[in-house]
Amino acid sequence: MENLDKINELNQLIKLNLMPIVIEKSSYFNDYLKIKQPKFTTIDARLSAKALGLDGSKFNPQWYTCVMNYESAKTNLLIISNFNSLMDDQMKFYELFKYRKASNFVLPLNCTIIITLNELDNNNILENINSLVCHFN
Repeated sequence: MENLDKINELNQLIKLNLMPIVIEKSSYFNDYLKIKQPKFTTIDARLSAKALGLDGSKFNPQWYTCVMNYESAKTNLLIISNFNSLMDDQMKFYELFKYRKASNFVLPLNCTIIITLNELDNNNILENINSLVCHFN
């Protein structure tokens, strides 16, 4: 039952869509994906800023096309995985987290950014990034 409560709490937070959500990879997050079946796009944070389209380039990143394909969906998640494996390169996501855009590509209003960590620990996130996100555990 506790898992169901967590799933419902997470669902409410996603619906609010106020800021990116940092979440530890866990069984209840996987259960949320299975039960609620949201549309989602996953990107690996370890990719270069250029490969992610976060370097100011004018090309439409592949992940952005996927996110835009779900623009009319009830729930549209952009899941950024392996974020805690970065330390020196987290700032490449600053514009995306703060302004909800990458270069000229603005995220649709229904898109919630989810940042997954292997272990939820504030020391794994730079202060500038940590100030832009909420933590769910």
